[in-house]
Amino acid sequence: MSIIIVDNGSSYTKNLAQFLQVESPTIISYEDLDPHNIPKGTTVILTGGHQYPVLWHKKQYGKEAALIKKHKGPVIGICLGFELIAHTYGSHLHLLNERRKGEVTLIPTGLGPLTIPASVAVYENHNWSVQKLKRPLRALARSEYGIEILKHSRKPIYGMQFHPEMSSKNGAALLTAILDQVKG
Repeated sequence: MSIIIVDNGSSYTKNLAQFLQVESPTIISYEDLDPHNIPKGTTVILTGGHQYPVLWHKKQYGKEAALIKKHKGPVIGICLGFELIAHTYGSHLHLLNERRKGEVTLIPTGLGPLTIPASVAVYENHNWSVQKLKRPLRALARSEYGIEILKHSRKPIYGMQFHPEMSSKNGAALLTAILDQVKG
């Protein structure tokens, strides 16, 4: 499987690359992304980032939004990447009263192809939440703070509001399960 990591300035990109080292991922900055140069079938992972929020920064994230809509292959969003997917498909992003940093417990919705165990704790670090998804997106897991895992109903597009690369074995297992689904 060919993997490209689009780095949105996340301090966790090295951890993600290390987790995926067997796949030999290519890392490119969001600033250098050219959606037309991503080969069909390549798995694209959109990282988190804290420099710019998704809202009000179409110039910074326009190429990623185009890739989300038009790429003929899997797309996986992590944190800010999750927010980009949700926003690109018309879901509303809510600014939290305070930064959410630390572990959160997932509540599976029972929808979708993933088996998500009840009471799995994962690590998150973000300022935004998504409370409701617009079609064609659907929620696979929630927490008390909002939607935590989403999937496109027809395309191999997934998003995780949390950081699987920082969530010990729980996050790693969920990211591996998603990668196994998109390989399918």
